[in-house]
Amino acid sequence: MRLMHTRTLTFTEFRVSRVPDYAILSHRRLEDEVTYSDMFNLMDTMKQTDGYEKIVNCCKQAASVGLDYVWIDTCCINKREKDEVTYAINAMFAWYRKSQVCYCYMYDVPKNDLEPEHKDSKFRTSQWFTRGWTLQELLAPLYLIFFNSDWEEIGAKSSFKGITAEITGIAPSIVVLNQGGEVSVAQRLSWAAERQTSVGADKSYCLMGLLGVNMPMRLQTGDEKEVEEDEEKTFFRLQVKMLKTSDDQSLFCW
Repeated sequence: MRLMHTRTLTFTEFRVSRVPDYAILSHRRLEDEVTYSDMFNLMDTMKQTDGYEKIVNCCKQAASVGLDYVWIDTCCINKREKDEVTYAINAMFAWYRKSQVCYCYMYDVPKNDLEPEHKDSKFRTSQWFTRGWTLQELLAPLYLIFFNSDWEEIGAKSSFKGITAEITGIAPSIVVLNQGGEVSVAQRLSWAAERQTSVGADKSYCLMGLLGVNMPMRLQTGDEKEVEEDEEKTFFRLQVKMLKTSDDQSLFCW
């Protein structure tokens, strides 16, 4: 597992048995994210981006509570290495679950937002609640803290379990205790039904941890370059994997 040091912003790779305590970031990706390769050739223009500021603020928050390391998907995965990406998406649910704390950064929730309990609060309509990958990022961590656009703490998910249930349709006990395996496959799939991903196939990949299956990424070969896997074919592969690991017939409802 590759982690970023919270004070030096440098990377260290750890064996599974030697991973230190770390914070992990959950967020909605922006257009100017800083990647793994970017971190080795940071130009002044990159340091002015929202993507870089997000990395810095995440590290500052973790360091303030004594954590030396963070994991951030946009810069801790080398997207140029397909095997690494495949390993990461299969391990991601476990990485979020094993983190000491998950920081949920909501860039579309302003500093002076209404209280989350208020029906017109921006918290309730944040895009973070509409994305596919953030479903596992909500359920996997035992301890998650929401932050607004200025990195001011909104509160912990344990405090907002009722509000989160209203927004997501997921029972408060599951939101807090991440016991998704105790409900049917159909119900777990229903949690993600209205969520969106930038890549169609990711609608299946983002569910793997929640469903307890592992599956390699596949790319189809086009005339000139590799193209992303078809969304329906990916979901079919996910169903086949589920049939091999579960006798839950509710899977066929989908």
